[in-house]
Amino acid sequence: MTLAEKLRKLRKERGWTQKEVAERSGVDRRYISYLEQPRHSGTHPSAKGMLGLARAFYIEPEELYEAAGYIKDSGDRRPRAETLQELVDKLRVACPQSVPVYAWEAFPFRMGDRAEPVDYVYIERHSGARGCMEAYIVHGNWLEAKIDDGDIIIVDRDGGIENGDIVACLLNDEFHVVRVRKVVNKLWLEDRYGKYRFGQCQDAVPVIECIRRLK
Repeated sequence: MTLAEKLRKLRKERGWTQKEVAERSGVDRRYISYLEQPRHSGTHPSAKGMLGLARAFYIEPEELYEAAGYIKDSGDRRPRAETLQELVDKLRVACPQSVPVYAWEAFPFRMGDRAEPVDYVYIERHSGARGCMEAYIVHGNWLEAKIDDGDIIIVDRDGGIENGDIVACLLNDEFHVVRVRKVVNKLWLEDRYGKYRFGQCQDAVPVIECIRRLK
């Protein structure tokens, strides 16, 4: 059984969605979707990701190591020695990622722009993310109880956008933070002030994390 088959089997046995697995394991939902696809069966996730998934499913990590090909199917449950690349990958995931923070007026930041970061934040590296992260200080109360004025949002410039996601975008050349909704197979954007067609926005990027400053 491949890792993709193993993860799908474990998840379906428990009746969980990929989002629920992500919340329980701390592994990005998009990366879980990536691992469950048969064409990615040769992918070797980081040790941190494997441990998070094992804890979520209440199984021994060795079960996933075997499915991923880390352990030969010979009854020997001892993990093989990690390669240099796997050790580097583990270290990379363990190290926090530095993300530049820009004022909301700088959205969307593009290479060659004169905008300078006003600060930096450090976050846990997201499995499967390509590392093209930016952060912006929010101006305005766009999504009540979710995103408030003064919060810092982190966006994934290369991330995909799906129904239910929170995105940062430009609407009529103004900065907005909105939620994506699918209605009758069409995507709409909505915030506390109104609803907009997805085609009205420019430079939409998914918000993957929000940092709330209490003072």
